[in-house]
Amino acid sequence: MKLLDNLSIVLERPRSAGNIGSVARAMNNTGLTQLILIDPCEYLIEECFKMAMGSIQIVQNARVASNMTEALEGFQVVIGTSRRRGRIRKALLTPHEVGEKIVSSVSANKVALVFGNEKDGLNNDDLFKCDWITTIPASSKQPSLNLAQAVLIYGYETYVQSLEKKNGEALKLGPSVASLESREKMYELMNQTLSRIGFYEHGSPTNLMRSLKQLFGKSNLSSRDVRIIKGIFSQMNHVLDHGTPDDLP
Repeated sequence: MKLLDNLSIVLERPRSAGNIGSVARAMNNTGLTQLILIDPCEYLIEECFKMAMGSIQIVQNARVASNMTEALEGFQVVIGTSRRRGRIRKALLTPHEVGEKIVSSVSANKVALVFGNEKDGLNNDDLFKCDWITTIPASSKQPSLNLAQAVLIYGYETYVQSLEKKNGEALKLGPSVASLESREKMYELMNQTLSRIGFYEHGSPTNLMRSLKQLFGKSNLSSRDVRIIKGIFSQMNHVLDHGTPDDLP
């Protein structure tokens, strides 16, 4: 298996078959082969094949998912793209930093690079499923890039840095990150426990959980880390239920 086979490009609700074909061509240009389409338009048509130009196999082999949760199942590192900035879209990575993060992660983890549709991009709920958020610096006169252009920029940065790794020192096995599903279960337990102890009394549960997800998402938690955190919160619930830690195992 090639190094970048663990990286998937995820397109959420793409509206144009031509754009899907163009994305496939950009992926092929930069050594990427794994494409996931979430609730796409009809795309196995001439418009798509024409724009794919030698990359039809990527389109034909694309995995189709009905929603973001289904698309991200099994992934350990998720990076979302955004052209907008704001309070919840802070600490944005550059394409170069994304390339570094991907190359340091894909040897031991399945990585998803997620793009929103051509009109709206990714909404806040989708971005909160991501460990990292990235944007492409562009002129304020025209900050929006074509979907395939954006994929090509990230693909180029990743491809070049993967070549540098191959031509330099032997690639070290990166840390294995806990799956997205196991982290979501951890967040559910944390949310329930924090609610039980009254932690949300003077704040917003939604905003706090979003902050915690962003914090832990950037920490590359291993499966063991997740088990430890879940164990801590499980014991907190045990004490809440029984009033004493004496009978804890």
